[in-house]
Parts: sequence; structure tokens; C-alpha cells
Amino acid sequence: MASYVSIKGWIECSDDDIKIIQENINNFWNNCPFNIEEKESAKIYKSGWVFPTNSFNWSSYIFLVHA
Repeated sequence: MASYVSIKGWIECSDDDIKIIQENINNFWNNCPFNIEEKESAKIYKSGWVFPTNSFNWSSYIFLVHA
């Protein structure tokens, strides 16, 4: 019997870290040795990251949601 698993989570960080984390995620996906078909699938997973546009309080949250 097959099953489906969805992993979701977040990264709690300071506002200053958002750009660094975003660059690291982009660098990972841009530098992986995928073939063309895998790159198309990777775009779906990369689009699951959600970055804050406004800061509030003292923490920021970067979410990974099921795309």
C-alpha cells in the first residue's frame, strides 16, 4: 500500500538573515547537476519557499510549504 508524505516547516531568523538564506537556497537549486526534466521538477520544489515582505517584532519566518 502506498502512502503520501508532505513535509512542511519554517526557519526562524533575524531580518538580516533573510537575504542570506534566500541566496543559499537559490544557489543550491541553480548549482545542482540536474538534467532538463529534473530541473523542471526542481522548479516546483523551489517555489515552495515563502519569504517575508514585511518585518515585525524581532524575528522573521521563512516557510517551506507544500507547493
